[in-house]
Amino acid sequence: MSPMDHYRRGLALAGVVFFGGFLAFAAAAFVPLGGGPPLLLRLAGALGARGGAVYPAMFFAAFSVSVGGAELLRWAHRRRVPARCPRCDGEAYARGTWPVRYVCRRCSHAHDTGIREGEEA
Repeated sequence: MSPMDHYRRGLALAGVVFFGGFLAFAAAAFVPLGGGPPLLLRLAGALGARGGAVYPAMFFAAFSVSVGGAELLRWAHRRRVPARCPRCDGEAYARGTWPVRYVCRRCSHAHDTGIREGEEA
């Protein structure tokens, strides 16, 4: 797969992990189980906390896990799954964020994607 396709696939996978984490949190926080309270309220009761006070803390914890999981997945995808070098068809791995470049292990060609992560237009 080309470096641009590789970059887009990593970004899409990270988006799935990010939004999937929030959906899992919402299901655990708001969907009642068997006619009783939601899973997070049961957990809060078992820990001795009042249910309503747990929601803000769990929201920020879910946000942290979602962001951390998405970034960890992007990091692993960029460094462990190779793209195809446009010059020699060797294995190229992403390096840097300003710009994002793919460096081939076989011919050392550095392909600049033109992407500057964190840049605001």
